[in-house]
Amino acid sequence: MSNQTLRLQAYHWLKKKLITLEYPMGSTLVVKDLCQELGMGRTPVREAIQQLASEGLISILPRKGIVVSNINYLDFENLLEARMMLEVHVARQLAGSIRLEQVEKMYSLFGNVAALIKQGDIDALLTIERQFHQGLVVMLDNQYLDAMADRIYDLVTRTWYLSFRRRSPDNLAFTLQENLVILEKLEQGDANAAEKAVREHILDFKNQVLH
Repeated sequence: MSNQTLRLQAYHWLKKKLITLEYPMGSTLVVKDLCQELGMGRTPVREAIQQLASEGLISILPRKGIVVSNINYLDFENLLEARMMLEVHVARQLAGSIRLEQVEKMYSLFGNVAALIKQGDIDALLTIERQFHQGLVVMLDNQYLDAMADRIYDLVTRTWYLSFRRRSPDNLAFTLQENLVILEKLEQGDANAAEKAVREHILDFKNQVLH
């Protein structure tokens, strides 16, 4: 197996643990331990760490080693500002142009939400949340927006986990229902209403995290 393949395996494995908070923010990572968990040598693991550091998920600090990046209040505000700008743009562009098959595909994501909430399956609910928002971006067929969205949602996912784990079933249902309101306004072709629904959804998320 090539070093490139091993690096990608290490990258995706470690990235998942970071964005799902299996490795909590502020915790220290030890290369030797990661190598043992992955069953591979140091080179691909170190290369994966370097890539994740460039994406802001890991910090490499002198005398402290490899630390899972934290999100302070300013970081969170800046991240939400970037998300707001992206999602408002996407909503306004899609309003009136989204196709019926695209709408139906988005609606299908939410078919099993009630059961997942009852089961407390946070991983599955967050997968739906990300697939919905990122799926709307993909519809614009802009590779630069896709790359921007991938970076933003990698970082947002960590705060999603923090928030969703502490919410009541009714609160989770309300949050996921907000997505359906966005979709409804897009289908109706009402750009102003779609933007309003997006803003309310993101601001509600902000309030939940800060609470």
